[in-house]
Amino acid sequence: MQFLCNAGLPFYAGTTLNNMAGTKPYMAPEVFETVASPGSASGYGHPADWWSLGVTAYEMKTGGRRPFDIQARTTSIQALRLFGMCIEYFP
Repeated sequence: MQFLCNAGLPFYAGTTLNNMAGTKPYMAPEVFETVASPGSASGYGHPADWWSLGVTAYEMKTGGRRPFDIQARTTSIQALRLFGMCIEYFP
């Protein structure tokens, strides 16, 4: 099955990406992990797009407020620290 990513390049289900592309406030944690530690991270796939959609839905629900304070100048390490403080993992 073929999908199209934001850059208009073909993206196939089951493949992983290893570069940063997109707008930082909408990027999933695994995108920042891949960039922050390229040797140890396994990349990211299409589930990262669901994260971005969730951020957009959150903005629409809250009148433009984002769930995390990530700006264009925020580094990958800073974003991961922010996610680590805010995200709770449920069993």
